[in-house]
Amino acid sequence: MKSFKALLKDLPAVRGSASVG
Repeated sequence: MKSFKALLKDLPAVRGSASVG
């Protein structure tokens, strides 16, 4: 399982990409 901090960092990045894209 990915570290909690890694998940928190990935979530906004993925959501940001979806919003911009």
